[in-house]
Amino acid sequence: MVACKPLLVSPLVAAAWAAVLWAGEPVVLRSSQGYFLRVDRSGRLVPGGLCPGPEETFQLLQQRRDQLILESSHGHRLTVVDGRLVHTIRGAKGDPPVVEIYRYDELPAPLRSALSISLTALTANKLKGQVYDEERSELKVERIRLPAPTLRDWNRTKDHRLFAVRQQYWLRAELDGPPAVMITQVPCLRSLDGEGQTVILFAAQAVLPVRGRVRYRVPHRLSVSTAYRATITLAVVGQLIPADDPDQPDSGLPELVELRAEISDLDIANDLLNVARAPIEDLINRQLRRKSKRIRREANEVIAEALKKPELRAPLARYIEIQ
Repeated sequence: MVACKPLLVSPLVAAAWAAVLWAGEPVVLRSSQGYFLRVDRSGRLVPGGLCPGPEETFQLLQQRRDQLILESSHGHRLTVVDGRLVHTIRGAKGDPPVVEIYRYDELPAPLRSALSISLTALTANKLKGQVYDEERSELKVERIRLPAPTLRDWNRTKDHRLFAVRQQYWLRAELDGPPAVMITQVPCLRSLDGEGQTVILFAAQAVLPVRGRVRYRVPHRLSVSTAYRATITLAVVGQLIPADDPDQPDSGLPELVELRAEISDLDIANDLLNVARAPIEDLINRQLRRKSKRIRREANEVIAEALKKPELRAPLARYIEIQ
């Protein structure tokens, strides 16, 4: 039997092998404001979205001690120095931004599909039987600007009020069929040096069909009431930072970092009320913005409830552990 001596690898050789293994890895750069950076076609480093896509993903070309060389989707290259400072090779004006550097990996499609199905069911259960009822009144003033020249200013103009009318809106809404929630992205981000936190981001879109009644009234002049149907679309971006002890029931709770809500496909049954279509759409969109805190809170609760299910929590924990 021949004794084999242990293979000793110098730190320089180990670093060279690490550079080879890391080469080609997708990485992302996150600013202190939470936005992921991208390089536009002119080569400038600009903020992108809160969830990284192809434009915010770079390929790691080379890693040497405290220096990284990255390539953008448009072929522009960046140099990252000391793990945090980013410079464009072409040269950027001003101080280089401070960033966090993460390896980028997307969660498996079956896990995303299971999460979408669970969120759809929980959202339907959450909104079942809920009725939204709101009334609003506003003064609409129509003005016109007409010429009013003077000896000193021949170009002078003056506002004239044509009329002022008090408008009243009443809106009632409830769910009109099953909602649809689709998880579009679930990036898993790990610190490049292996010492920082793991961050799981998720981007989702929810489509909620609603029905109800709406009334438009001008006191002593006009009053029209009719049924309507519409679609409310929610676009959200959230993040989840896995806790050290995943077995704790309240560990690693998700949190939304972006929420956009708007109405579309407004179908009004009464032709007379179509005259007020734009104000009604504006009314509903304003109410969605005004209720954004409540929508955000309820969305966080639904996502947290979905992630507590063993059929989702267990594979998610295993995926994070083995990567």
